[in-house]
Amino acid sequence: MKPYLVILLIVLFASCNSDNPEKKYGTDFNKNRQELGLPALQSNWKLVKDDQGIIRWAPEESLTGVGFIHKQITIKDNKIYGEENRFEGPKKYRRDGVDYNEEVYISCYFNEKEQISEWGCMFKGARNPIDGSPSEEDTKITVKQADSIVTSWGIKY
Repeated sequence: MKPYLVILLIVLFASCNSDNPEKKYGTDFNKNRQELGLPALQSNWKLVKDDQGIIRWAPEESLTGVGFIHKQITIKDNKIYGEENRFEGPKKYRRDGVDYNEEVYISCYFNEKEQISEWGCMFKGARNPIDGSPSEEDTKITVKQADSIVTSWGIKY
C-alpha cells in the first residue's frame, strides 16, 4: 500500500473517533481521567443513555446497594462539558416518604482544553457528613471529603 493511502486511512479513522462522543469520552478518555483525578470508566460497563448531549454508562448488572452506580457525561458543541460520577453507600435514609441509600456525587465541569474548571461534589443522606447534624437537604462537600466518604464505603475506583 502506498504511504499516502496509509496516512489518509489513519486520518479518516482518527476523525471518525473524534466525531463520536461515546468513543472519544468513553474508555478512550480514561487516561485523561486518571491525570485529572476522576474515576475511570469501567471497560465492562454498558451505555444506558445517549440522548440530547447526555451520555451515561452503568455496570452490566444492576447494582443494589453499595457501589459505583453510573458515570454521566454532558456534551456541548461536540466537546465534553461535564462529568458526574454517582456512588451509593450502605446506609438508608428517608426523604419525602421514600427510602434511599446515601449517595455521593463527584462532578466537574471542563474548559475548552478539557481541563477541570470547577468541581461540584454532593452528599445525599440523613446526616451532614462533616458535622453529623441532621440534614434535610443535599450537602455540598469537597472532592477530598467525597473521596473519603466513598473510600469509607469500601468502594475502589
